[in-house]
This record gives sequence, structure tokens and C-alpha cells, in this order.
Amino acid sequence: MNYKIHDKISIIPFLNLEIECDNIGLKDYISWFNDPEINEFTSHAKFPFTKMMAYDYQNYLQDNPQKIIVWAIIYQDVVGIFHIGNVCLQDIDIINRSAELGIIIGEKGYHTRGIGTAVCKKVLFHGFCKLNLNRIWLGTPVNNLKMKRVAEKIGMKQESTEYGGFYYFNEYIDVCKFSILRKEYFK
Repeated sequence: MNYKIHDKISIIPFLNLEIECDNIGLKDYISWFNDPEINEFTSHAKFPFTKMMAYDYQNYLQDNPQKIIVWAIIYQDVVGIFHIGNVCLQDIDIINRSAELGIIIGEKGYHTRGIGTAVCKKVLFHGFCKLNLNRIWLGTPVNNLKMKRVAEKIGMKQESTEYGGFYYFNEYIDVCKFSILRKEYFK
């Protein structure tokens, strides 16, 4: 399940991370989930994320391969190989053939380079072509313009609004739900 996105970006199973990547900093990884700027539009960074929680998450992934697949986003250049983020298919529903797409690019220097769009396109491929899913969806707060743009670039359409679904700076804001169906992906 390793995928080369382009010459410098690939995704590998998160659980293989330590085997395939030299420059892995658990401390850096944990800091992503404690950084309010990186997690402005996620449910992370509301409570402290600890080393023990990172280990528990790895155990959860090992115990639930039918429910969630997480890939590490890897950047490789002449300097080295770096883990810059994660992308996943989660809440995989094998009866209804659906899953939620999630992504975090934790290293801020790699934001707004098109990496998220390219990686999400490959995850759609995996979901539709390898897992035989019928629907892949995501939800993002209405003011997360970057994620909304990624959703549109990968062919998703806004299907609904969850009113007041996200607590953001002392107010509840709406969450946009985007999805793409298998038949739309193959058009």
C-alpha cells in the first residue's frame, strides 16, 4: 500500500513509518496534535495529546485494520526522508461501502504546495479501486477554505450542512459535508 505521488512525495502505511523513514521524531509528531494553528479546523488540540496516546493510537490501528487505514505522508529530497503529515480512510463501513477521508499536514512549511490535493486523490483511488467503496466523504468547518478547495479539486461535491456542528472561538459554526460516489469518480 505504498504510493508514490510524485518525485518527492509518497504515502506509506503509518505503522511502517519507523521501518522506512530515518527522520521520524515522535516529539514532532505529537506536537502537531497539540498545535492550535495546525488544528484550527479539527477536533485535535482541544486536550493534550501525549506520547502514551500516540502509542495507544498505533495499537488501535493494529487492532482495527478493517475500520481505519492511515498513511504517513513522506517528503524525500537530498537532505533526507521526512514524515510531514498523515492521511486516512476512517470509519470504514464494509456494509454500506463508505469511509471518511481525513488529512493533516503537520509540518507547516509544506502547507499550500498542493500536497494535500495530490495525496487525497491517491487515497480516493485506493478507496474506490482497492477497497471497492461506493462513497467517500469528509466534513470541514464552513470557514476552512483550504479543505473545501481540496474537496472540490478531488471531485467532491458539497452534499449537506451540519448546522452548529463545530465549536470555534466561542461560537458554534456550521460544518460542510462533501462526498464523491464511485460512479462520479470513474466518470
